[in-house]
Amino acid sequence: MTNWQKMLIPSRAKRGSDSAPLSVGARTLGLLADPSWIHRRVETVTMRADGETRRQVSFDVTLPMSLHIHPDELTENGAQKSAARVVVPLGFMRKGTLVDLDVSDATGRAVPVLSLGQNGELVLEAMSYLVRRLGPPSDFTPALRDVIFSRVANPGEIQSSERARRTAFMEIAKRSADDSDSGDVKCLPGDQNVQQLVMWLRTLLKDSPSPDLTMLASLLAAMSEDYVFAVEVDGDVASARMLLKVSYASRVQPLKRHFEFLRHSEAWQLGIASAAATSTHLEIETTPGVQVSELRVIKAPGVTGNPFAHTPAIAAHRVHVFTSRRETTAAAFTRMRVTVMPTRQGALSFSLSAAIANFATQALLFFTGKQIIDLAYASGGPASEVAEHLGPLRDTTAAAIVALALSLAAATLVVVQYHDVERKVSAAPRGIILASALFFALSLASWTFHSWTPQSVTNLAHWVQLGCLLASSLLAAWATFAWVAASPGRVEKRLLRKFDGLVERLPQGELRAAGLAATESALFEGLPIAAVEELARHYREELRHARA
Repeated sequence: MTNWQKMLIPSRAKRGSDSAPLSVGARTLGLLADPSWIHRRVETVTMRADGETRRQVSFDVTLPMSLHIHPDELTENGAQKSAARVVVPLGFMRKGTLVDLDVSDATGRAVPVLSLGQNGELVLEAMSYLVRRLGPPSDFTPALRDVIFSRVANPGEIQSSERARRTAFMEIAKRSADDSDSGDVKCLPGDQNVQQLVMWLRTLLKDSPSPDLTMLASLLAAMSEDYVFAVEVDGDVASARMLLKVSYASRVQPLKRHFEFLRHSEAWQLGIASAAATSTHLEIETTPGVQVSELRVIKAPGVTGNPFAHTPAIAAHRVHVFTSRRETTAAAFTRMRVTVMPTRQGALSFSLSAAIANFATQALLFFTGKQIIDLAYASGGPASEVAEHLGPLRDTTAAAIVALALSLAAATLVVVQYHDVERKVSAAPRGIILASALFFALSLASWTFHSWTPQSVTNLAHWVQLGCLLASSLLAAWATFAWVAASPGRVEKRLLRKFDGLVERLPQGELRAAGLAATESALFEGLPIAAVEELARHYREELRHARA
């Protein structure tokens, strides 16, 4: 038996059993390095009308019997009764607070989640196992614990030390994966234990790069800002094919506003682990007033193409794209830029109606308004009486005040939007409505000076009316263009035409919601998919030989 095969056997008598001869570290490593046991991973981002952004990730899995890990194996004094349950590491999540978390199976029954301590012990077993394989016995447990159990100090921000750790460890993993020792890895300031760990990894990188070194550095990089999210399932169903669903509250802020030839849109960054399962699916569901107009992959090291190269499925307020692990040529983690714009319903249609009605009314008043009133005075009968009663209003600002109040009240009908994205993306249509109301009120106010006023004031009022009319015509043209551009057919063609292209990162850089955990992370972020597949094959073969 070789040395690495001996290491696969549990080092403590209480660890493992006859049905699970491999050590906890080896089993954990087998699950994390080779996600082929996750058949299908569907991540859905839903913008709900009540203002919440909901993310749901469903996993279709079949856990190998030989890789079962029991919760009692993750504690020193674990109770044997928990051996009837099995741990399932579903993936990596960004460190932060999980809000409104809901984990269930296919029947809707709640599934328990491992505690932070158990999650940490799970990945600590895998790291310790790799450390023992890489060199002579060295106690790096304090350094590993520092990396695994580090917390985010300020909500919404990753400490600079944690980010520096991730960068340094990821650089080691990349150079180990491509067998390159060019340059030098920056030594980390701060904690002495972590410094010693980095120096040891740098020595190994120069002397003997290996898959174990790549795997350990990748785990350290991921755990600098993320943690393993694992759940418990019944042991009697763990080996059968099962469906697990994880749902939690999320955010899509901050947004980047764009004005593209009078077309208003909002964009944000969305990350997804594109190679964390045999097939990966991404669904984006919007509120009725918003539609996805562009979905493009962001350029990044290791990204050589669009992993979601299949034609997206587009339905009402929903876009669905997918990729296969066997077909993708991109990295293990992909960031995408999602751009949304208003739909024809709601604010956009209201703005078009308001702008056209405002323009038509002002044009009618400007060209025929005085003649109509004069004819009403001269006609006698009921029309003359109506004009006589309206006469005092023409000499005061009462008409303008009434019109302004009514117009602003109408504009507020679409100001209150529930979801933040819909509220922001409808800013331009609401601006058109408000501007139409203001121009209409100003034009109507100018009519109060047409009678019993000096000629100079009347001329000034005439020019005010002309300016309001021209501005209203521009608003009507803008509203018409925006309404036409929001045609579902046009938006669908735009999305399909630009789907395959790569784009630059958003100006905001890496977006992180304030203090919230998210599934926008992956184990092998930054590594090319070829290196990831090589690691999976390597550990899959080792485990197969060990079981034999």
